[in-house]
Amino acid sequence: MSNFLSYQNIDFRFGDQNYYASNVSLSAQASVDAVLLNDGSLLNYAPNGAVVGGLSVDFYLTGSLPSFLQITGLNESPIDVSFAGVKINQVYSKSLSFSVEPFQPIVI
Repeated sequence: MSNFLSYQNIDFRFGDQNYYASNVSLSAQASVDAVLLNDGSLLNYAPNGAVVGGLSVDFYLTGSLPSFLQITGLNESPIDVSFAGVKINQVYSKSLSFSVEPFQPIVI
């Protein structure tokens, strides 16, 4: 059964907590090789490795920094993310950046 992106009730969640995201970007890349027959014709494509995905999100800091993003005492436990009905299990944080301006909300 296919999942289609629904623009109703779009919630961005880390774990069970909602965040107000201003930008969400999902990506997926699969490594495939062509499978050729003896005569050189193409039979099909076969996976060459794991599917590699990425998630980039900008959200406003509305309280303290979430515990899974704190740089002190980091553990390597994965985070579950869901957005608009699409759930991604076991996401690991790779980088963190933030923007601070006077009298403006902090964007992470």
